[in-house]
Amino acid sequence: MKILLAILFALVSMPAYATQITLTQPQVDAVLADNPPPDCPPPIIVIPPPPDPPPADCNVTLQGDVTGWYTAFRTSWPKPSSGQKMLSVKERGYRSIKFKTGSVVDSGAYSSFEAAGTKGSRFMALSDTEGCFDVTKECMARGRTTGIGWSTTGIPGGCQLKPNTTYYWNMTFTDGSNPASSSCVGSLCRAWFWVINND
Repeated sequence: MKILLAILFALVSMPAYATQITLTQPQVDAVLADNPPPDCPPPIIVIPPPPDPPPADCNVTLQGDVTGWYTAFRTSWPKPSSGQKMLSVKERGYRSIKFKTGSVVDSGAYSSFEAAGTKGSRFMALSDTEGCFDVTKECMARGRTTGIGWSTTGIPGGCQLKPNTTYYWNMTFTDGSNPASSSCVGSLCRAWFWVINND
C-alpha cells in the first residue's frame, strides 16, 4: 500500500507539463501484489440448443392417383366457397388432390362422405407429400363422414398450411400404409370430397 501511495503522490506532484511516469517491472509487480485486482465472476457460457432435425421423408407405401385442384373444381385454390367432387379411389391405394397455397390468407375445411354403392371407413390427410398419411393429428381425419379444418392464418386447432407451399389432400380406404387393410366394400371404391371455404 505504501508503494501505491508513493506512486500516486509522485503523479500528483508532477509538473503540469509532465505527461507520464515510467515504472519498472518490479514496481508494477509490487503494486499488483499489494493491491490485487478484484475477483472477476466466472464467464457465463451460453450453449445454444441443437437445431431441430430436418423432417424425415414420409414413407409412402401405397399406390395412387393425383388430380390437380383446377382439374377437379375448374377454379383456383382455395375456391370454390362450397363444392363437391365425386372421386374414385384405388381399393388398396389412395387418391390425392394437389394445390399450392401461394400468398392466400384464409381458412376452411375439407370433408368426405360416403358415395352410393361404396361403404367403408376412410382416412384423410393434408400433407406436403402425395400419398402421405403420416401427419399431425390436426391434419388427419378418419371415419365414414369426417373432415379436416385448415388455415393459413394461424387459427389454433386447425391444420396449419405454410404460404407458397404445395400440398396434397390424400384419401384412402386403408390405414394409410398397409394395402391389405382396405375397408372398401363394393366393386368400385368412391367417395365425395366436399370443400368448405369461409369466403
